[in-house]
Order: sequence, then C-alpha cells, then structure tokens
Amino acid sequence: MYTDPLISKLMADGSIDAFDVMLGRKIQENRGKWLGIYVARAFRQGHMAVEIKGPEFFPSIESVFAEDGASPLDSLAAATMKGEICKDVFNEAFASGQLIVEGSCIALPHAHVVEVQLAKEMARLSVATPYIRVPGNQIDESLNEGQSLAVVGAMKKALCLITGGPGTGKTYTAGVFLRCLVRDTSVRPLRVAVVAPTGRAVQTLEASIRRMVDGGVGVIIEAKTIHGLVASSKSFVPYHIVIIDECSMIDSDVMLQLLQRLHSGTRVLMLGDPDQLPSIDPGQPFFEFLKVAKEEKRISHFALTECRRTTSEQLLDLANLVRTGDSYQFSEWFASKNGKDVSCVECTTQDEWHQAQKLIENEIVLPWAGELSVQESMAQLRRATLLTTGRKGPFGTESINKRSSTSRGKFSPVLCVKNSYQLGVMNGDIGVLERSGQIDHIHFHHCSVPAVLCPRIEKAHAMTIHKSQGGEFETVVIVIPPGACCDRRLIYTAITRAKQRVVLIGRRSDFVQALERRDERMSTLSQRLRAELSC
Repeated sequence: MYTDPLISKLMADGSIDAFDVMLGRKIQENRGKWLGIYVARAFRQGHMAVEIKGPEFFPSIESVFAEDGASPLDSLAAATMKGEICKDVFNEAFASGQLIVEGSCIALPHAHVVEVQLAKEMARLSVATPYIRVPGNQIDESLNEGQSLAVVGAMKKALCLITGGPGTGKTYTAGVFLRCLVRDTSVRPLRVAVVAPTGRAVQTLEASIRRMVDGGVGVIIEAKTIHGLVASSKSFVPYHIVIIDECSMIDSDVMLQLLQRLHSGTRVLMLGDPDQLPSIDPGQPFFEFLKVAKEEKRISHFALTECRRTTSEQLLDLANLVRTGDSYQFSEWFASKNGKDVSCVECTTQDEWHQAQKLIENEIVLPWAGELSVQESMAQLRRATLLTTGRKGPFGTESINKRSSTSRGKFSPVLCVKNSYQLGVMNGDIGVLERSGQIDHIHFHHCSVPAVLCPRIEKAHAMTIHKSQGGEFETVVIVIPPGACCDRRLIYTAITRAKQRVVLIGRRSDFVQALERRDERMSTLSQRLRAELSC
C-alpha cells in the first residue's frame, strides 16, 4: 500500500499509523511528507508548535516517533527523516497555508490561532481594573504567611495565579479571599462561579468554597465544569468572581474558550500545581502563564509551600526529591527505604515481579474479600489504591482489575468515566459497587444509585495515574512496569495522592530515568504574552 520503505517499516514497528500518514499528506499535498507527519504527531502529543534550528529539533524526532510500546526509532530512520524535513522546511509547501512558519517555529494553523488569541485574552484580563474594589487588608488569622500574602495580593489585581502542591491550601486560600470580598464589598448579589475541568473537581471545589462563605448574605455561587460554563453562553458570562481549579489540566483550546467568556474586570483566581501532569490535549497554558508571571509584575502569582495534607517527613522528602528531579538522591533512597511511610520494592526478575503481584493482592484486593458493611467498604475506598502508568500489559489497569474480579467480596471499587448531571454523578467519581440478589447499587460519597442507571463505570482496584489526579488515599501503591514511558511529573502526581504511605514497585533504573525526564511541550504562548503585555 505504501511505496516509501521507511513508512512501511515505521508502520510495522508501530511508530506511526495510517492516520499520521494521511495528516502528513494533507498538510503537504505536493511533495514531501515527513515535515507534515512530524508536525501532526507533535501536535497530537501536546505540542502547539515545533522548532527547527539547523540540525536541532524540538521536540526531538526520536521522542515524537517513539510511542509507549513501539520499537525504538533507529538512528538511520531518524537521520533519514531529519534530512527530508530540513529539505521541506524551505520548499513552497507553506504557501498553501497548511503550516504557519514564524522564524524557526512551525505550527498548524489552528494551533497558531489559538496561541495568538490566548495571549491577547490573558493580557486583557491581567491589566484590567477589577469591578469590585475592596478597602483594607484584614486577613483571617487561620492563614499561614504564604496564604496571607496570596489573599492580600489577589485583592489588588483582577487576575491572580495561586500555585502549590497537594495539601498546601490553595482552595482554602481562595475561600478566604472570597469571604473577605463578601465581607468588604457592598455589591449584592455577588455572583461567583467555581469551575474546574472535571465534575469531581467541581464538586470538591464547590463544597470547600460553600463552607467558607456559609451563611453569606447576597452571594450566589454556581458550580460548573469548564465545558458546562462555556456551553452556557456564547458571549460573556455574568459573574463578578470566577475561581478556576486544577488549571494544570486545562488545554489551550479549552482555556481560550473560557477566558473569552470573562469580562474585563472580572476577578479571576487560577489555582493549580505546576509540577503535576499537564492536560491530555495539546497545550499547557497554565505553565506558560507562570513563566511570564515570574518576570512580569502585571500578572500576580503566589506560591504556597507549606503542606498540610500529611505530617510524614518521609513522604514530603520523597515528593520533593521527585519534584526537583534529584535522581541521585532518589536512587540512594530507593535502595535503602523500606519503612513505615515509604517502601521500595525492586523488581528486575520474573520471580520478583511474581512476588510483586502477591504484594498487590494483599494490599489492594484481599481487603475487599471480607464481610464488609457499606460504611466499611466506603472507608476501604479511601484506604488504599494501586496506580500504574497505563491500561495495557500485565501491570496495566485492565489486567490488574481483571485479576481482581475473582474476589468473592460483596463490594468492589468502581470509577465513573462519564458525567450524569441528572444523578449528580461525575466523570472521575470513585464509588463502591454493592452486589445483591436483587438490584445492584453503587455508593458514592454523596449519593447511592442503582447500577443500571449509572453512566459508564470501570473497576477501580487499579487506576492510571492520570485518572487519579485530584484524589486522596491513605496508602498508594505505585507500579512502573518495564518499558513504561513516564516522566517525573507522572511519578510526582502519583506520590502526592498519598496521605500516609507509599509503596514503589518496579526497577530502580526505570524510576531514576523517569526523574531525569521532564517532558516539556513546545509552545509560543509565553513569548506572545510578554509581547502583548509590553504593548
């Protein structure tokens, strides 16, 4: 079917597929295909642009054409593609408008437009004068120093970024900020939107914010997913304050749609952890905003550092080693730690992996096999989980959950993967399936529903690390299977789900390599935002 021998080889290896080839040829109709395939694949992996400076490519050819589970790209194939792409960079294919070229950066037209508009919207909101002005700096005594600075700083600007790791009190700080506004402003009713990328995150955010302003007179709080807010209006939305949580999970396209609906002068709080996983779809706008905020005073940014989720020094030290990418110290740690809070299980042989399966069964599966009550099963849901990098393979979620299904227990953990607004059950909610002789029920922390009415659910003895983002468990067992493609942000996200204990399973060398890799996405957004703010 394909006359190009390199295309045939890479398709056989699993490095590209027919969709990649189709996109490449659509982008470059006349001649040459590798530039088109390279740009299209990079976009599918989250990059908003690529950069070619002579022999230097970012992202690298090898990373773009080496999917998890595919054969490594050999040096001859990489060199061949580089040669073809460098020839294509200077041909007339760009005249068709299928690719946008700015200096050494190349992007798809859609990605280019999104980044240009996103920079304009962010600059507009950053320099606006807040509609709601508040006097004084009276701060709640329950705040620590970093939180107090964030609240005072957020009062002065229309838009403010608040970052911090899990348990540092980002949501609590946002709640105090809102409570101060309610207390000090005469605007009534004060319309507040609390939004997040997922239904589960929205529910958590809403519960926290409502507790902070319980009894507040003349305050209207509306909680929506970002998609729900965007769908509710084709123009500006009617809110004085918008609090956005889990901003690291928001891709560029969705972020643009959100910001386009906010009036200039709307008070906006963006909350997120820059060290956690970026969005699944292309772009990482929150990270780009933070780059500019570090050097541009017109964008307020406050970082919270004091963790209140766990008192375990071992867990805090481990999370910090991973966050900073200190692979040497981590390697020493992995070789020596087998304590109460952190256990490291080295698996290099088939027998060691077999023993790891037994450990997983004891930690994760067997606790569900006993005679549990509904209350006990709900407690078990928060007690322990297994996190892994993907769905496939002997240590993927599908295999682990399939083996776990042999448990004879009456209850089992499940994960909702589709929103149901009628039932109040959201994508990402974790619950307990109760099997009975009549009608099976699923119990969530806020409601119980017949299983037949519940939207799509999956077994959840094991979850991917991506699916766990935003969750908390007392014990987290983390498995990195051989050959898994991951970086330090993935490991950091998994570790910080734990409140009391972490168990690391895998080859020490795989963990170390992951820490040495922090996959960055190519983007022109920060440069564009700097230019907009300087105008």
